[in-house]
Amino acid sequence: MRNLFLKTIYDKRWFIFGWSLGMAFFAYIMVIFYPTFNSGGLVQSMLKGMPKEWQGIIGNLSDLTHLSTYLASQMFNIRMPMFISVMAIILAGGLTAGEEDRGLLRTLSALPLSRGRIFIHKWLAAVAISAITMVALIIGTYIGSWQIGQSIEFKTLMILSGLLLLMTVALMSVIFAIGTATGRRSLTTAVGTIIAVVSFVLTTFAASVDWLKSWDRLSIFHYYPAPDIARGTVKLSDWAVYAVVIVAVLVVSFVIFRRRDLNG
Repeated sequence: MRNLFLKTIYDKRWFIFGWSLGMAFFAYIMVIFYPTFNSGGLVQSMLKGMPKEWQGIIGNLSDLTHLSTYLASQMFNIRMPMFISVMAIILAGGLTAGEEDRGLLRTLSALPLSRGRIFIHKWLAAVAISAITMVALIIGTYIGSWQIGQSIEFKTLMILSGLLLLMTVALMSVIFAIGTATGRRSLTTAVGTIIAVVSFVLTTFAASVDWLKSWDRLSIFHYYPAPDIARGTVKLSDWAVYAVVIVAVLVVSFVIFRRRDLNG
């Protein structure tokens, strides 16, 4: 119990195993499908017949001609953020409001552990778990690329994965902050779900619906332009937005968590 961080990692070992396996398998499947998209003139025929309104969902089909841009547009863009958002909601909600519902946080606070240590160790454990699943994603990507005899630039994959991890931590921190500040599991899950769904709708359809473009900046996915990153465009402002969100929500929730009564 002295090291709550390691205890949390241990308690979540099956969660880590399941999500890591799922992330690696998803990446592997996406990579091995690449030769199918990149052969037989399939891309060219799809480009001719695809309506503009579908572009936000399918992505720019011209990106399918190279493995790095294919992965950026078909895996890292929209699909993986939505997939990993589910993990962030379950993880952050379970470590905060979920444990408070079961009386575990009250038990921890009765031990010689400060509120600050509980808060920090739980959050760091959530970040570490997110990082482990991201490593699994990278491994699955490289296994798939090895099987099909293709390669993706290491630097590109690291930037794509790094910013995806930062986006995940930002969303997870918002949910974590609500859970520690309120202790209400239903509210925590609802807000996290709303953020993910609204972000998906805004970013997906902003490409084809003009009036949504001005609202797209409210989407947490807006600051993760995976196809642009694969083409060599990296904006430090996107990283800064996620960093500001993380710091802001954690500071506010930390102050509230240290002062409020715990349920259970």
